[in-house]
Amino acid sequence: MQKTITKYQSRFDRLMKSIEKDKILKKMPGNHTAGIAVQMIKDLKRYLKVNVDIRSEHSAYITIGKWVIYVDNSTGERLIDSWEE
Repeated sequence: MQKTITKYQSRFDRLMKSIEKDKILKKMPGNHTAGIAVQMIKDLKRYLKVNVDIRSEHSAYITIGKWVIYVDNSTGERLIDSWEE
């Protein structure tokens, strides 16, 4: 299980960096980018047994094992943070 989590964690990290650097997304209102991130979270849930706590249209917590990812664009800042519990 840990091997699978690590595999997808790496893919998720690369995808989030790609989203942050994308020139077109940078021009979009922040809420559009958050929408993409939330949809990505929903898609990730299909592949892994994860706990997804969508707090609003613009924020969510994702827990994969002990790894927690926080995505929030409610203030337009495009916040992404992760930590291990």
